[in-house]
Amino acid sequence: MGKFHEGELAVQQQAGVQVMARRVSSGIDAAIHAVFQDFIHEQRLAVLASVDAEGRAWASLVTGAPGFMRVEDDHTVHLNTVISDLDVLRSNLSINLMLGMLVIDFSTRRRIRLNGTGHLDDDGTLRLTTQEVYGNCQKYIQARTELPLRPADVPTTPTLTITTSLNASQQRWLSQADTFFIASYMPSRGADASHRGGQPGFVHVLDDHTLEFPDYAGNMMFNTLGNLAANPRAGILLLDFDTGSVLQLTGHVIIHWEPASLQRHLGSQRVIEFRIAEVREITHAVPLRFKFLSYSKFNPTT
Repeated sequence: MGKFHEGELAVQQQAGVQVMARRVSSGIDAAIHAVFQDFIHEQRLAVLASVDAEGRAWASLVTGAPGFMRVEDDHTVHLNTVISDLDVLRSNLSINLMLGMLVIDFSTRRRIRLNGTGHLDDDGTLRLTTQEVYGNCQKYIQARTELPLRPADVPTTPTLTITTSLNASQQRWLSQADTFFIASYMPSRGADASHRGGQPGFVHVLDDHTLEFPDYAGNMMFNTLGNLAANPRAGILLLDFDTGSVLQLTGHVIIHWEPASLQRHLGSQRVIEFRIAEVREITHAVPLRFKFLSYSKFNPTT
């Protein structure tokens, strides 16, 4: 089995980057190398991609103190945190073991992706057995630093709201965002979690069921876009860096390559239309707060 599946190969061919994709694919491995192991151990959050009983993709956020993610061997990461009952991740893993993980450090703009199978232990903690591990470049990551929680910031009991469309507050949240995460999967190969960033306003809210956002130049492998080309199910996650609340969306996408779509998004090479099937908002979901430092120098601005 090659490093790329048919969806990734098709998008690489349409974009004309097959040669470059083959070159950068040398960085994909099944093992977690030592330099990645140290990085994982130091981090406080990870984004996880999973699939529910209806085949819908979801992105979830897990957090803990540094060291809560521990590499047990070259192919296993133990996440020593109990998954919230309000999140779909726990029930998803009881049905489908596909799991993608993105570990990201906003302060250094460093990130790695680990894809494989997940397993919930009897104590509610999670293990990931890796099939693909690779680093990503720093493009489009806004620099932020974690803030200590003050007594007034201690989260209240989280609450969950489930709807099938975006309310006005959620639409503002999306339209002002500079960062979100996207989950996708290929049934024959597994799930993947990835980062998307840009200047505030790079996500366009078309109506209460539809978003549109640009796909900028990346690592040329097209892991996310390749998954979506073959299987248009996707999940989106936003973190409110000031309150710790999260917004989870699931739905399906249409990939637009036509010039008329690209003209609506500065710097875009493709445009992704996301049609919402379900919206889940969890208030005070995680006990983390961040201070904004600077936008990525790669964000299209002119």
